[in-house]
Amino acid sequence: MIYIIILTYLLILVLLFEISRIKVDNSVKNFFYYSSLFILITVAGLRYRIGMDTFFYMYNYENTPVLKGFDFSKAVFEPFWYLLISLCKSIVNDFVLVQIVHAIIVNTVIFWFIKKYTVYRFTAIFIYYISFYILFNTELLRQALSICCLLVAYSSFTERKWLKYYMLSIVAVLFHYTALLFLIFPLLKRIRVDVKIILLLFAVSVLFLVFSEQIKNLLTGGLEMIGLSGRLDIYLNVKLNYKGIIGGYVLYVFIPAIVIYFNDKLNGQNNFKDLYFIYFVISFTVIVFPSLLRLREYMVIFCMIYWLNFIFVISNRKFVRRLRQVVICFLLILYFIPDFLYYSRDTSKQVIGTKFYNRYYPYYSVFNPKKYPQRERLWRVDAGWEKPDSKKK
Repeated sequence: MIYIIILTYLLILVLLFEISRIKVDNSVKNFFYYSSLFILITVAGLRYRIGMDTFFYMYNYENTPVLKGFDFSKAVFEPFWYLLISLCKSIVNDFVLVQIVHAIIVNTVIFWFIKKYTVYRFTAIFIYYISFYILFNTELLRQALSICCLLVAYSSFTERKWLKYYMLSIVAVLFHYTALLFLIFPLLKRIRVDVKIILLLFAVSVLFLVFSEQIKNLLTGGLEMIGLSGRLDIYLNVKLNYKGIIGGYVLYVFIPAIVIYFNDKLNGQNNFKDLYFIYFVISFTVIVFPSLLRLREYMVIFCMIYWLNFIFVISNRKFVRRLRQVVICFLLILYFIPDFLYYSRDTSKQVIGTKFYNRYYPYYSVFNPKKYPQRERLWRVDAGWEKPDSKKK
């Protein structure tokens, strides 16, 4: 129920301030903006056993020492996450403090970034809530902190303040090792995206797909001696079927390319232009290696704001101004379709009678600490402690 209440509240703010455009003082808008931030921090920070990764972090929290017994050599995760857990545990021996601190950092940085790069901040909050809020606050806890480092470092990236950029990148890496990707971003910054570049990336990705077995054998043979072949197999053995590959090209490449083309033609905002090539490289990589899907999460806030600004560029054109509300609603719905399909997919093969959203719904807080049986079972299946229902006799 709380999810619906927040959704309704955020939608009302969008309708009032950005679709109907009622005239109010900026202090009123700021009040509702920061009230929204407080609500999202509170709901995420005070949750009780919500999100499969949260279960995993809670389980490992029990074996994490306080700062007095701190030892990096015993760290299960990256050093800065390990340090953050130890610091919180030294203050209060309750995982809820970790949740609160994490929610404050992640949501404050995202709200700051939204306010800096779009004037349609209430719509941005609404999209964030629908799309990434649950993911960043209950699942990708470590990576969400790395994403925040990238958001803070972006202005340094655009202004070529490389010392600050690389310092923040190192912090990001120490929260999640996939942030090593940030170290090559400056090398890709100057490459401009056009049709030829996209076709070249497409051709390379197709070659990788066609010769995936040969490439896998080549890489595996080269890395066997240093003990990395096992990890490599994890990433190379997961493949999309032809429907998934086509869907990936359409969703991650074709539609964004069309949006960029029309945005430039309509003289829209060119925010994040220096990330175009980086975005497409990551997108093609994810299609070839689906196990690297989490690399896309580094781009999602940039994509969200870019898409949002594009929506309002379209809606403010003369030929659609009379249908402004309809156009905005249609484009927002189009944006939400992949997320709806993602969260509503069936998980009955793991636990009978469940959907993917049962990982997060119903919501319980630390003030009402109930264990939802289906969610507890989904966690045990994910952890390998219980067989999926589909494999039980």
